[in-house]
Amino acid sequence: MKRRHPLIAISTMMLLASCADMPATAVRETAGPQAGGIYPHEGFLEVYSATEEHFDGDTSYYPHTDYRVLTRDGSVFKQVHNAISPSDEIPATVTLPSGAYTVVAESETSGMVSVPVIVRTGRTTVLHLEKDRDWTPPALARESDLIRLPNGQPIGFRAADR
Repeated sequence: MKRRHPLIAISTMMLLASCADMPATAVRETAGPQAGGIYPHEGFLEVYSATEEHFDGDTSYYPHTDYRVLTRDGSVFKQVHNAISPSDEIPATVTLPSGAYTVVAESETSGMVSVPVIVRTGRTTVLHLEKDRDWTPPALARESDLIRLPNGQPIGFRAADR
């Protein structure tokens, strides 16, 4: 079993504690899934949350910050550690039962945000909350299909049906 550095564990605990107290900006529209394969009663969620700089010698890495997945009633369903290690820059793909959730995560442009999401069987719902990678929707995406943060930044696609 790989042991984590004590400073990383302490800083992660401090971040989670500080996130619990921070108010989140609410997004009104519900994000929906992209096309995917078939898995019985489960879907997937990827959240490109804000990144944090971590140093490893002369190299900097930017792993995504952790986030929470809440049920409809607001209780925590899952706390997601969004990177395998401080050098991992790819967000975690989380498997969830199909259903409606709220993601509470850090956005690089709007601080803590809460975004309602729909997870569909065999499909992947993706949120783009980071600024540095400048996610832009595919050219064929209709403007009316996009959901945005209050500052206008597109973060994903509107759920087709709730």
